[in-house]
Amino acid sequence: MSDFKYLVTVIIPVYNTQDYIEECVLSIENQKMDVSKIEVLLINDGSKDQSGNICENLSKKYANITYICKDNSGVSDTRNIGIQRARGKYIMLLDSDDYLDKKSIKNLVDFFDKHYNEVDLITYPIYWDRNGKISLHGRYSSKNYDKGTGIYDLNQYPHLN
Repeated sequence: MSDFKYLVTVIIPVYNTQDYIEECVLSIENQKMDVSKIEVLLINDGSKDQSGNICENLSKKYANITYICKDNSGVSDTRNIGIQRARGKYIMLLDSDDYLDKKSIKNLVDFFDKHYNEVDLITYPIYWDRNGKISLHGRYSSKNYDKGTGIYDLNQYPHLN
């Protein structure tokens, strides 16, 4: 892994998502790869609910999770703090009310490793889970793929999910 302590750093800004944050974190901890290679940065952006307590408890339970608490400054600033603290070869941004399929991180790492010098950013379909009913997010369009590979030309398609 070269000079990196982790293969992937997952940055999760947290703001008032007490009902979702644990499922989000468990979707990372249950990945189909060695989670000791995944760093998770839970960054509490001044939550007013119990999100901070939940994040702190998760960081005590899992060795790969770091909990950071800060005053509210918005999601972009919070992500930037995570990027500055990241110790992974790759960085993944995840919202605290989202969760991942069990193969997501492994598939992304495998793809990046294969196309390391060709790709700067990976995006993938977003599915909504509403009370157990899964549907594809309406703004996603497979017609933007380059020859079915999933590789976008960011100059041609600058608006990604």
